[in-house]
Amino acid sequence: MNTLESLALNPPVGASGLKDAVARLSQAKFHLLAVAAILLAAAIYLIGYPVVITLGLFGTFTGLTMAVVLTAIDAFAKPVARPKARRAR
Repeated sequence: MNTLESLALNPPVGASGLKDAVARLSQAKFHLLAVAAILLAAAIYLIGYPVVITLGLFGTFTGLTMAVVLTAIDAFAKPVARPKARRAR
């Protein structure tokens, strides 16, 4: 049975698909991504443009938050002792 047939006959929806993907079964991660893409396409088709706007806002928020977190890590790090430079005579 190929991947498309197994996806059509036994769709990994919900916790069972996630459990298989975490257990690293061979095709489970592709099935889970396919189901997520199908659900996203269905939400965009049924709800419309607000879903696209919401996803864009969420992505922007996540990107800016990660930029702040990654740059703030240096602010809280302990300073490293630098060797003193020797003066020329």
